[in-house]
Amino acid sequence: MKYEALTDNQAKQALIQFGPNRLNEAPPESIVHKIVKHVRELPSLVLLFALILSFYMVLAGHGQWLEVIVIAGVLLLNIGLGMYQEHAAAVSLASLQEFSIQEVLVLRRATADAMPQTIKISAENIVPGDILSLKAGDKISADAVLVKAENFNVDESILTGESESVTKAVTDDIYSGTHIVSGSALAKVTATGMSTQIGNIAESLSENTVQETNLNKKMNQLIRYLSVIALISGIAIVVLLQIYQESFTEALLAGIALAVAAVPETLPVIVTISFAVGITRIARRQALVTRVSAVETVGNIDIICSDKTGTLTQNKMTIVNFWTVSDGNISLQNDLSQNSALQYLLLNTDAVFQDEQILGDATEQSILKLAAEHHLKRQDLEITYPRIAELPFDSAHKYMVTIHQLNDEENLLLVKGAPESVPLRQNILPEQLINEWSRQGQRILALSARRIPRDSDWRDYLQGLPLTAMIGIMDPPKSGVAEAIQQFHQAGIRTIMITGDHVKTAIAIAKQLHIYRNGDLALTGQDISDLSDQALSQRLTKATVFARVTPQDKIRLVRLLQERGHTVAMTGDGVNDAPALKQANVGIAMEQTGTDVAKEASDVILMDDNFTTIVPAIAGGRGIHNNIMKATEFLVGVNFAQILLMLIMTFITQSPLLTATQLLVINILADGIPGFFLAYEQPEKNILDAPPLRNQSVFGGGLGHRLAFRATAYTFILLILYVITDMLGYSLAVSQTMSFLVLGLGSIIDIYAIKTRAPLTLSAIARNIRLNIAVIVAVIIMISTAIIPILREALSLTTLDGQAWVICTIAIFLPLVLLETRKRWVLAAHTR
Repeated sequence: MKYEALTDNQAKQALIQFGPNRLNEAPPESIVHKIVKHVRELPSLVLLFALILSFYMVLAGHGQWLEVIVIAGVLLLNIGLGMYQEHAAAVSLASLQEFSIQEVLVLRRATADAMPQTIKISAENIVPGDILSLKAGDKISADAVLVKAENFNVDESILTGESESVTKAVTDDIYSGTHIVSGSALAKVTATGMSTQIGNIAESLSENTVQETNLNKKMNQLIRYLSVIALISGIAIVVLLQIYQESFTEALLAGIALAVAAVPETLPVIVTISFAVGITRIARRQALVTRVSAVETVGNIDIICSDKTGTLTQNKMTIVNFWTVSDGNISLQNDLSQNSALQYLLLNTDAVFQDEQILGDATEQSILKLAAEHHLKRQDLEITYPRIAELPFDSAHKYMVTIHQLNDEENLLLVKGAPESVPLRQNILPEQLINEWSRQGQRILALSARRIPRDSDWRDYLQGLPLTAMIGIMDPPKSGVAEAIQQFHQAGIRTIMITGDHVKTAIAIAKQLHIYRNGDLALTGQDISDLSDQALSQRLTKATVFARVTPQDKIRLVRLLQERGHTVAMTGDGVNDAPALKQANVGIAMEQTGTDVAKEASDVILMDDNFTTIVPAIAGGRGIHNNIMKATEFLVGVNFAQILLMLIMTFITQSPLLTATQLLVINILADGIPGFFLAYEQPEKNILDAPPLRNQSVFGGGLGHRLAFRATAYTFILLILYVITDMLGYSLAVSQTMSFLVLGLGSIIDIYAIKTRAPLTLSAIARNIRLNIAVIVAVIIMISTAIIPILREALSLTTLDGQAWVICTIAIFLPLVLLETRKRWVLAAHTR
């Protein structure tokens, strides 16, 4: 089928006419819908109920307008803060998509009489009439018709729901959003953007969906539990006060106060902020988390299954050995411009030069570089030996075939691939040479060249091939990879190499990277096939290298590791890696060398294609989890103390120690303002020294013990404070004011003992500037409520003398001292 590439000017005009090649985004959520959503959350419903009841009691002449105003203010502030922080988080996460922009290859001409050139452009700049250059692993970015196709199969499940790939031929239509499973093709674009088939159903495909993580679910469950406890405690207060013959309205107000104060209204928002801040921070370290629900799983990883080439190694392949059947080892310093074997290797490649860069497979890039050093160009050779057919490389057969016209009577059949994969004659391979090169860590390719009759089917000659040449390619390990693997080892994370290379090549590289140690096992794809699931599962405890594996082997290995209770990360970049990436708990793809299929199947994309980037990604995932746990400890610990204190004091004094308004002010100022900024805590320096998080309960990891200690500490401190003030002859109003300040200011200040799991230092205090500013603001406001007359009267507080301030100050700092002392004692016990 004939085709003609657009000129640059034609493409510009078409882009103006048809617009960018993108789908319309879903309309943003309305303000009303956002407000309703936040009002329907359990903490807001509790506040709303309290507001309605307080308002009714004021109308009935039994309440105060101040309490109505405070509860209304808290409700509006809670909804407003929630909406603002969610908006900020959404903007932050949306901006991350700019890190990963799909690029495509198209044929374009600079002018009408110029030769078409293959160039890389953004998918958004595709226009109708463009000629797309497509290969296995690409995502098709526009509707098009095939003008050239070789062994071309497409996965159209996104449109049809059918899992089987569809074979396509010239003149067949292909559709935007589908993926190429195998083969290569050229296609003329017929429609872009909303005019494509997928554009017609874009409205249903682009609906906003909220990804709820397991941690979100745990936090929501925790809030439900606390709400039930708050309700029961509130009813208990009402019953106790009724027993003590307080008026029902006063008892009901006290019950409302406790119910409202016991629910951590700001916790859901802090969880959202923590995810957004953490994911953005990880992205700045070149790891793009594509699914929010995967970020906490990243922190749970305990096994990383990694490909070798381009992930653990530099993917900068260089041919270091060149051997031919006729001449044996050939020095690369010799003039190879007339060497037929090198010419055949060059003809059997698809990589191309563009703007002094090479586009294509890294292995083929090494062939192009060697050929260029000897002044050979494929375009020149193809004038003499035009390519007339091809069979692209595929993981099933592991070789590439090209057919070239020699003369009127013969064609040239060229086959390139792994020595054991090319269908050569039996006992023809130089095994000693292969073993020697493999032990040096070289990747080995074999080449076969055979003349065949021009009118024959080349497939009939694809067996018993002669060996023509072999090349040995070095791909040195990336800098920093060995150190990263050592860090993973300290963090309880095991690294496994899974590669298609020769087992001896894989072992040689694995030893350099400290993956393969004395006593470890190395298995081949054949070994995997020969073993039952049970036998293979047993060997997984010691196996660290898997060589010559198939995509099905990778899926099986990941599945068996998961069945053993491991959280598995899998790295990959090819179309055939996608099933294993989906099977893994965390799929990790490469941005620069990865196929579109691999990226879409992954949860994390390494923007720099660097294995070492996984280190900050795991640290970031653990950091997000830790920050949310710190916020939970900070908010819930004081809430439990409030419940215990109110119940005990009501039982002892026949009246609650603090009013509803006072409790709400403590919740918003002491808990809410500083609590937000725990989300901005950096991951702790030793975060990778701890074992993986695993799927522990919300109270796991010692959180339950810390919550119990903090709640008990505050309860006892405030009870002792009440006894001291009573012994010193202070009034109940003074005791109430001091309790208000201790509970409020104490919980603000002891956030520094919570913000770090390590012993508190001045540098740790100074590390989070946002938190320090929030603490200062909250402290100033809290102290103002006790010293500014109008605020003091509004909150039913009283003035304190010098002695009371001294006692109060000591009590304020006591929780910080107790929490820090307990932390140091626990750390010392763990190091013994």
